[in-house]
Amino acid sequence: MASSHSHPSHGPSSRVYDLPTEILCEIFFYCLDSPDNAGSYDLFTRNRACDGRTSPWDLTAVCRSWRQVGLDMPRLWCAPTFDITGEEEIQFHSDWPQEEWNCLTTALTRARNELITLDINLNGQHTYHWLSGLENVFPRVETLYLSGLPVRVMHNAGGHRFPRLRKLGLSVKFDHAEFERLHPDDALLDWNSVLSIIESSAPLHELTLALNIEDVILSIENISLNPSELPFTLEELTTLTLSTGSLIAMVPLLRTCPSLSTLTIRSAYMDSRIVMAPSGGITVALPSLQSLTLSNVFTTSVPSLLKCPQLRQLTATGHRPLSPVILRGILSRSHCALQTLDMEFRRAPLPDSEAIWRDILPLLSQLNTLTLRLGHAGVVASTLLLFTQPNAFPVLSSLVVRIGDSLDDVLFDEIAQSMENSERYQPAEAALVHFLDACVHKADGGVLPSLDVCFLHASYPHTDAGMPVHQQEFQLLAQMRRWKAEGVQVIASQRCKSAEGGYETLV
Repeated sequence: MASSHSHPSHGPSSRVYDLPTEILCEIFFYCLDSPDNAGSYDLFTRNRACDGRTSPWDLTAVCRSWRQVGLDMPRLWCAPTFDITGEEEIQFHSDWPQEEWNCLTTALTRARNELITLDINLNGQHTYHWLSGLENVFPRVETLYLSGLPVRVMHNAGGHRFPRLRKLGLSVKFDHAEFERLHPDDALLDWNSVLSIIESSAPLHELTLALNIEDVILSIENISLNPSELPFTLEELTTLTLSTGSLIAMVPLLRTCPSLSTLTIRSAYMDSRIVMAPSGGITVALPSLQSLTLSNVFTTSVPSLLKCPQLRQLTATGHRPLSPVILRGILSRSHCALQTLDMEFRRAPLPDSEAIWRDILPLLSQLNTLTLRLGHAGVVASTLLLFTQPNAFPVLSSLVVRIGDSLDDVLFDEIAQSMENSERYQPAEAALVHFLDACVHKADGGVLPSLDVCFLHASYPHTDAGMPVHQQEFQLLAQMRRWKAEGVQVIASQRCKSAEGGYETLV
């Protein structure tokens, strides 16, 4: 790295300094820690050096021209992330003499009139005046992410106004040791108390509520939320992300979001002592919901209640697959025309699921994009048999299959061969070919426009003398070549064996 304010050297290597300002601005932006998250960056270095040497500070120290570009680029500075430890108060005072400015004041002054994103971690042992030094910044904040112990977050409750706030993310966290140190009253997670850090704000568009509790178990009695007492309205909320332990406590919140179009539920579970779903056939109507993502959801209670007539995209991933009973319930109750489905199957389906999937497939007749994430080779046959029916997906335009094994694991198994039971894994290849062929060739004579199959593990080295035998002898790759000749855009790949990683093309 050149020293601060140096002149660019001459010669071919200096061509980078001749880039148009617009291109240089984009490069600067992508040098930030999280360019996809409003361009966030660490305000301090690891040792909290006030001169900073992380992006964007280091970019403006290369040469005079880069410094000027950086100073004339307000969005480069408008999303700092930092810890408040309690050892020192973070303050914003643009009215102080410039020589007395701290990193925050310098950065946000360079942001000029841009709306601000603040990502703050309350990471200290003291609980006094955490955010008091930032009150002059809050009128400019459009996005606020705040994390810390519940007692630390709740101590800041009241007095903070965010007239331009549109996106709010709150993450309360504690490990088992911290949980044991808390006063019994503090162990009750009252989301209203946490959210009361905001006295008033503009109507929110995006809200994230996350609970990071490691091995601590909080049941429904320990978590509460009353939407009628929130300091902001949810009428305009379009995006909601929940990772809150007990989802039953979130049902009242879901019922007050008529404009909700995107809902993500992650790492949710239920205390085993609590019933899995409310009685009485209660439903949670989300009339505007178009995208639903369920990731590592260990409870079926809330998903089983959803009614989403506008649902177009459903993603269900994680260690535990979405129950087909719940999927059937959502689709049949919603009467929706689902267009995109992304599901993960790490384990073989239960024996009684075949009849359920026969009911589900007609509800997927409008799918445009189907993604199946299959675990090891043993899951391939049992799972794909559920999806293999003639003309099951008549309007499908894109099929993506991800298999968590190598191609050789699907085609051939050495242990099964040594036991003279090679048929054990042969159905995996046959089931895959049969399923793909049923999707590729449509009843109207057309073919599937796009097919993408990827094997996420590398194969063994290929030799003529040893196993596995040459892959070109197998039906799967031969069929892929045939489909490609028929006009299907086929992408078939496998993770490379080399240390560099990456993927190799199979056909």
